[in-house]
Amino acid sequence: MKKLKIIFLITCCLTLFFNVAFSQVFTGRLQIKHFTGKIKTMPIDLTVKKQGDTLTGIYFYEKFGVPIKLKGKISKDGIIELNEVDKAGDPTATFVIKLDPAKKIKGTWQRKGAKDKIPVELTEDYTGVVKFEPVLYQTKVPLLKMKKEPAYSIDLFYLQPVDFNNKNALTEINKTCSNSFFAKYSNPTKPALSLKTMADSLIPDYKSSASTYDSTFGASFNWAMDCSADVYYNKNNLLTYSSFTYSFSGGAHGIYGTSYIVVDCKTGKQLKLSDIFNKGFEKELDKKITGKAEINAKLKKGQKLTSAGYLADDIKTTDNFYVNGGGIGFVYNVEEIAPYVNGTIDIFLSYKEIETLLKKDSPVSQFVTAEEKKTNNPPKKNKK
Repeated sequence: MKKLKIIFLITCCLTLFFNVAFSQVFTGRLQIKHFTGKIKTMPIDLTVKKQGDTLTGIYFYEKFGVPIKLKGKISKDGIIELNEVDKAGDPTATFVIKLDPAKKIKGTWQRKGAKDKIPVELTEDYTGVVKFEPVLYQTKVPLLKMKKEPAYSIDLFYLQPVDFNNKNALTEINKTCSNSFFAKYSNPTKPALSLKTMADSLIPDYKSSASTYDSTFGASFNWAMDCSADVYYNKNNLLTYSSFTYSFSGGAHGIYGTSYIVVDCKTGKQLKLSDIFNKGFEKELDKKITGKAEINAKLKKGQKLTSAGYLADDIKTTDNFYVNGGGIGFVYNVEEIAPYVNGTIDIFLSYKEIETLLKKDSPVSQFVTAEEKKTNNPPKKNKK
């Protein structure tokens, strides 16, 4: 009986140790972590952002380079559960990750509806990627004196670049990200001050609405502003950095949108389309984007985009784009090319689809070269 009690106590202590150790991977209320590892034998790259108990992130297979969105949480015993989600936000697969006795981050990946659980092993790793630290500013400002409601809720979440193997480029990367997120309120070395200045600039407009306050429409005076930075791709000397904004200032609904910038991590400068595509690319790229939108809308032969609710039959190229290892995405926010109900429209073109338009010396040409090598060197068949 004594032996059983001792074994039980040792087991409890070890369990507590490993769970605490793993929870220390995500210490604090705000964190962003980068991992490399494998799902079985397939190398992956995974980034997770923690805000409170909520986790969001992306991962991609090194072979394909196309990010897949993740949403999840950390349990009280330190186990992380991350759901792989589709464009509709529905789970398609699940990671369950914990620390093993060898202090390696291990777990499983399971496709929805499948019985098999595929082994996963990860290591926190910042080799060749930009490391970030989160900075948060939150405030709630009442409209009227002596009343807590209605109020203006402001949540600003910034990701500051803090480390990279090229220190000179890091300074420029920091400036580029700060200018993108804060615009005229940017102070690259003092992001906390930038956040407060940005928040303070929003308050006067809200306070001025007090003169039209009507308790009958009290809910319309509960304004909100949510700005959140994120990392969409961080590999191969390329960084796609995004800023999501949701704003409600009365009316039927709020307005939201995501803006992207692509950074050349060798220089720290933001890339423009002209840095990636050959001169005179616009018309041909417009056609490819329009054609892909028609495919995505599942139009029949002869049908035009306006029949699917779009505002025009031809789509012009936008400067709001992202890159990853598989291609380039062009993002149109609400009401840019379709009604509000259509939401954000993401039109993705693989490098193969736009290969003839790309500059041979552009920062994304590395992916075209890699794709050519795969095509020209197919796997060898085993001899019988």
